[in-house]
Amino acid sequence: MRENGSRQIKSKAYRELDYQTRKRVFWTLLIIAILLILFILYYLLFGYSPYETRETQLMIRAAICGCVHKRAVYDMPVNSILSDLIRKAGGVKPNADLSKVNLATILQHDSVYHVPCRGKKLTGRLPSLELKVSKPAATPMPVITDKHFNIFYAGLPHTFMLIQIFPDLDLISITHIPFYTNFTIEKQRLGDYFFLMGVSPTVYLIQNFMREKIDFYLVQDRNSFIKMIDFMGGMTVDVDTLFAKEYNLTAGRRHLSGFYSWEYIRFIDVETRKSSLFIGSQYRLERQKHFMMAMYQKFKTMNLVDQAQNVREVLKLSQTNLTYGVVKSLIETALKMRNPKLELLTLPGAAIYENDVLYWQPDLNAFNGKRKQLIQSYGGMLNGNKKINTMADSLFINERSF
Repeated sequence: MRENGSRQIKSKAYRELDYQTRKRVFWTLLIIAILLILFILYYLLFGYSPYETRETQLMIRAAICGCVHKRAVYDMPVNSILSDLIRKAGGVKPNADLSKVNLATILQHDSVYHVPCRGKKLTGRLPSLELKVSKPAATPMPVITDKHFNIFYAGLPHTFMLIQIFPDLDLISITHIPFYTNFTIEKQRLGDYFFLMGVSPTVYLIQNFMREKIDFYLVQDRNSFIKMIDFMGGMTVDVDTLFAKEYNLTAGRRHLSGFYSWEYIRFIDVETRKSSLFIGSQYRLERQKHFMMAMYQKFKTMNLVDQAQNVREVLKLSQTNLTYGVVKSLIETALKMRNPKLELLTLPGAAIYENDVLYWQPDLNAFNGKRKQLIQSYGGMLNGNKKINTMADSLFINERSF
């Protein structure tokens, strides 16, 4: 009897001890779970960036030699392209020959890349031009007005555009400038010139030819473009058969991520590239125009908070003289437009081949002869020979049938 009683007492004590232990374990786990949830919420609100993926954190080594300013081995983000490496190396030298270099080549780890040189250095106006504009003048930032302003956009390595906004005419025009455009006395394509001279001289070159004061510039490389599109949630475009076949996609209306968006705007199929780079460039231009329209429509559907966040991320990732305050003023000006129209245009000119290299020779007469047509079609006027400030004095080929 006594043994049974003592066993019952011990059993009750054990149960009580087990209950207290379970209680402590339960509250301990609950507190840990609460702390973990709070940490995750804090990270998502203040520490998380959609760009901080494993892919962008990984780095590779790549060497560059030849006609670049700083031959060396560089650490580059995964999936960088050759144009990124050239910029890292300080650009190319005046006698570099980029005509047969694929600037969109994806860099491979522990690889060496070579930029060939021409037989002799370039002559002509390049040295004096470099001395004139290589160091940006200490001028104040242009003041945003309610009239019009110009933005030069470079999507490296091959996309160059002049974005113009006419608030009084409810007009936004995007003029594509082919990367193989020749603005100089020497045969020097625009894309090659950019890597030779940098953004400031390139801006000067374009505005000198077009007689258009460029207020701002924005330069994006491959990684920053991909991150921008991903931040916007991807882009919906019409995928053609050639692109769909190359990337194992279904042709038609497709929602593309940042990676596929970048491939989409630069794509030229192999057969077309072999037969005619000019025709391939025209196909690529049509894709770029479709994509610009899709971006424009997507941005319009965003609320003000999302637009502001997107602008901040774009500025953070890009090389630009735009500040958030300036962009805010631009957006506020654009919002005053009652029913804005988007015109997608192309710089007039003709394709020519010289030594098996494709150039786009801009037609200055056509440029000047058409300048009134666009302005007047939107109700604007040019007052005789008086030069209208910045954008109203420009000329484009209107492609409204696109």
